Amino acid sequence: MLKNTITIGKDYLQNKVKRQYSNHRTALIREFMQNSIDAGCTKLDFIFNKSERTLTVIDDGCGMDDVVMENALFQLGGSYKDNSKINTGGFGAAKLILLFQHEWFKIETWKNNKRYEVYGESDQYSDYIITDDIIGKGTKITIKFSETWGHEETYSGDLIDYYNNFEYDIQEILLIYSQVFLAEVS
Repeated sequence: MLKNTITIGKDYLQNKVKRQYSNHRTALIREFMQNSIDAGCTKLDFIFNKSERTLTVIDDGCGMDDVVMENALFQLGGSYKDNSKINTGGFGAAKLILLFQHEWFKIETWKNNKRYEVYGESDQYSDYIITDDIIGKGTKITIKFSETWGHEETYSGDLIDYYNNFEYDIQEILLIYSQVFLAEVS
């Protein structure tokens, strides 16, 4: 009988993401944008709070319920995306960069006249809080960056902190990707 659990080291996911993406900061914004577009959003807001080290992303897409979160979002490799209708993704790996590498995350989402809320830290998440709500729409995700999220080590061993420029990076990334997206739509 199996009784022991394999655990994930505190910095493992963050280090994995940094190695996997040539620019993990750009990839984070791109993945949030792509997921929101795939959810059919018409409005997408990014709110960066430098002093609290948080990023909140709000869209007006189709939202998620507890079944989607349990079987797609909180399952490595899990996805509900129809790969025949999307340009990227569908492999269930983006959640590493979006949620699991951060100090904590909070998801508020609306689906079928219900509001779902869940809180997580790395590879663990709370029970769902589910309430009736016929007004809400879309998804709101807040992530708290770790102290070292914006740090990159150069080949010479110098440490660069990109975190202080992240708000500017968000604006630049959104400008570039919105132009690409508009070109694809037209």
